[in-house]
Amino acid sequence: ADDRVQTFLQTLPGQCHAGWTLEAMATACGLRRSQFATCIKRLTGDPPIQLLNRLRVARAQELLQAGASVPDVARQCGFANAQYLATVFRAFTGQSPSQWRRSERTRKAAGL
Repeated sequence: ADDRVQTFLQTLPGQCHAGWTLEAMATACGLRRSQFATCIKRLTGDPPIQLLNRLRVARAQELLQAGASVPDVARQCGFANAQYLATVFRAFTGQSPSQWRRSERTRKAAGL
């Protein structure tokens, strides 16, 4: 089971925009939901949906730095809408996507 989950974890960052559910992720690994959730937690330290959201936020940060609009970022990262992106983004970064983008621009301008 760990090998199947490891393989899945290697592909997930490139597929984090997909409409994943716990059931779909478990099925992709050929495991039951509870077995999959236990493996993910043991291997990554995060529950499956939290891991997925962490990957989505990391991708959102890349897109925001590249200048994409918040609604486009939400769509490209698999969030239902910009409001949900903002909620999840704030949970991981402590800032809204727009605030984060401004702070990154300021940080880069200061050479940090």
